[in-house]
Amino acid sequence: MNNSINIKSYLLSSFFIIILTLHITPVESNSIRQSSTIDIENIENLMIEQVNIGPRHPGSPGSLVFKNWLFNQTDSSWDIEIQKFTHLDTEVNNYFITHSTSISWPKYIFGAHYDSRKVADKDELYPHLPVPGANDGASGVAVILEMLSHIPSDYKNQTGFILFDAEDQGSGGMEGWDWIIGSEYFVSQMSDEEISSTEFFLLFDMIANDELTLRYEANSDDLLNEEIWNIAHSLGYQNIFEKKIGVSIIDDHRPFLDVNIPSVNLIDLLGYPEHHTIHDTMENVSPENAAIVLDVVLEWMKSTYWVGGTPTSSMFYNSNTSETSIFIPIIIFTLLSSKILSRKYLLNNLN
Repeated sequence: MNNSINIKSYLLSSFFIIILTLHITPVESNSIRQSSTIDIENIENLMIEQVNIGPRHPGSPGSLVFKNWLFNQTDSSWDIEIQKFTHLDTEVNNYFITHSTSISWPKYIFGAHYDSRKVADKDELYPHLPVPGANDGASGVAVILEMLSHIPSDYKNQTGFILFDAEDQGSGGMEGWDWIIGSEYFVSQMSDEEISSTEFFLLFDMIANDELTLRYEANSDDLLNEEIWNIAHSLGYQNIFEKKIGVSIIDDHRPFLDVNIPSVNLIDLLGYPEHHTIHDTMENVSPENAAIVLDVVLEWMKSTYWVGGTPTSSMFYNSNTSETSIFIPIIIFTLLSSKILSRKYLLNNLN
């Protein structure tokens, strides 16, 4: 009886060693995990369709086409409020998306800008041509539209999405314009109660770089940064989410920070040489990288805000066969060691 108990103890210890090994050795991957339900093809198509609209700066024909396109991307369960205002004699439109069952201000707000820069001022050959905005504009919008289908039913009425106009026209993009015009106006129209009801704001901007590297944006909320990057590492995305302080950026999260709403900006600015050039096209982006960012954000929401959610840890899955093979030798070695030790223990006791 004692021999049997000790053998079982060895086997049980082996099992926990395997689990511990998988847990403390996160798999590094630049591919989205197989268990993800995010539709990469849909994200790609949404980006392509926006780029095909053409220039989408404030007051352009493409900006109007975008509005009509946007209303065709959501079903009747989501309401889109047009927040229209005028800046320097030009019509500007923000689009606030909330669920039809919402009766109060959303607790969680996700945002992106949809305008593309009017001039490619970083392009050495064609600085006066418009920027296509595949990454800088279309990627954030595509991720938000894909995200709509992943919100749990019980939390749809607590979640809002804002698509900003006029983010990207500062420093000569449009004459006399500054940056983040749309988001500054949106926050200026929030009441004190709406501000206090907002638990956080998260911004998606330039998240489809073909060699994506995300660092903590220097102005973003430290706690939100830590939570999101920890989730990313637990999922094996530490190659993309580097736990380092990045640059400080004037972006659409800043007006929210100015009214003390915890905010985070997911952006890779320095790693995208096509920024503000005519080469910000689909050929230089990765819809899968955008999907990975959304995967991390959804898992973060499950683990932190969606009560009853079941975040997936890297100890329970591997994103592809090659990653699984990394652990096979470890598991085999552990099992063989356990078997040898158990047999040796049994023989010693018999003798």
